[in-house]
Amino acid sequence: MEEAQAADIDLETNTNHPDQDQVVRPPRPQRERRVPQRLDDYVCTMPQSVMPMQAPSQSTNSGDPYALSNCVSYNSFSSTHLSYLAAISSVDEPKSFSQAIKNENWRKAMRQEIKFKPDGTVERYKARLVAKGFTQIEGLDFNETFAPVAKMVTVRTLLALASIKRWELHQLDVNNAFLQGDLHEEVYMKIPQGFTCNQSNKVCRLRKSLYGLRQASRNWFEKFTTSLEAVGFKQSKADYSLFTLAIADSFVAVLIYVDDIVITGNDGARIATLKHYLHSAFSIKDLGPLKYFLGIEVARTTEGIVLSQRKYALDILTESGMLGAKPSSFPMEQHHRLGLASGSPIPDPSQYRRLEHFDAAMKVLRYVKNSPGQGMLLSSSSHPHLVAYCDANWAGCPRTRRSTTAEYRAMASTVSELTWLKSLLYDLGIYHSKPMTLFCDNQAALHIANNLVFHARTKHIEIDCHFVRERIQRKELLTAHVPSHCQLADLFTKALGKERLHFLLYKLGIRDLHAPT
Repeated sequence: MEEAQAADIDLETNTNHPDQDQVVRPPRPQRERRVPQRLDDYVCTMPQSVMPMQAPSQSTNSGDPYALSNCVSYNSFSSTHLSYLAAISSVDEPKSFSQAIKNENWRKAMRQEIKFKPDGTVERYKARLVAKGFTQIEGLDFNETFAPVAKMVTVRTLLALASIKRWELHQLDVNNAFLQGDLHEEVYMKIPQGFTCNQSNKVCRLRKSLYGLRQASRNWFEKFTTSLEAVGFKQSKADYSLFTLAIADSFVAVLIYVDDIVITGNDGARIATLKHYLHSAFSIKDLGPLKYFLGIEVARTTEGIVLSQRKYALDILTESGMLGAKPSSFPMEQHHRLGLASGSPIPDPSQYRRLEHFDAAMKVLRYVKNSPGQGMLLSSSSHPHLVAYCDANWAGCPRTRRSTTAEYRAMASTVSELTWLKSLLYDLGIYHSKPMTLFCDNQAALHIANNLVFHARTKHIEIDCHFVRERIQRKELLTAHVPSHCQLADLFTKALGKERLHFLLYKLGIRDLHAPT
């Protein structure tokens, strides 16, 4: 036992001897370290948003392969429009009180909205006294609260008609619109801070409507409607926010969205008279030609009117941190289908909880980065004839194998929209005598629409069948087959390849005035 222990000790001593040979390890291969391939679509340094007046050249993009100036150009705009774009791009609207308090202009007046002049500069900053409408009791302090606003379809239809007819477009803003409404209920409120009163037990009785009241928007719209009807305007039955005046060959249309007003028509003198009347009744701000409405940039060209949301697109890219992302020429991988996510919801609701698939969302943002100035051309050479395309993605959901919308029900929904648009055009002075055209790429749906066919497979859509056939029998609707490669509705129902996507976009009238040249 002792000899064994001694031997063990000798072994330990020998292994630590300085003259003992060191163990030689095999050399490791010298590999070049590279960034993971999954990060190729992103850069670490985030470029700033390109200002329109700066329009950098290609030489300024060295070191940044995905510079925003590679996707956005301002060379095709006039100096006046460039000044306007630069002005609205430079406005940084605060999202909270803590952000607003850091700026001197916002400290002077906690604003409610921004109004732009025709040159793009800020019209005014303003603060408002707002009542605590959440304390009102229904049936006692208010009854009805609904107030209509202009539908976006109505906005596009009016602008398209103005482009075809080459009408001028004017924009007005109502100062303190909700204060103009007449208050019918008996409403009291505490004396607001900043107002002195010798008797502390007194309260205020409101004689006029006030911001914050549940019925404020309804009262204002009723007052505006009454004022226009008093001078001969008629309220549209298709969209209650549209008012028209037709006297002989003179035509004027007024569209209102809360306190934003758009005026167009073929009679400049009557439009000027209307502006003077509205100013005397409500204190109107004349913002000049229409250039920015509800977040939509309106640019008039020799071909027509182009509607885009360039500023909104750049704001989304900035907020999501995707300004430096690699642009993509298509929004989704071809034939890509999204199913119900199996993971747990994102714990923070602010982290785009509404987006089920983050990777697909990033792909869409990269597509927005590729062409943020892309917009719709309302051609001045087109005709006010109603043509529609309908489609449904059969078995598009891999989980349920059900279509997003049955082909025939999609057809019925489209016919319903066409019927409404025909009524809207009638109110705008356009009499649609020709049958409306509906294109569909499903032969079975077209056969059901044009023939009196009823069997077990069509019982559940019998009402839709009667609705569509009735329009066809009245010669109000004409159905036609369209090849799948020319189906415009596929843009909204399928993940298309790059070539077909761009082909359908061009056919739909999508243009990019900001495309680099």
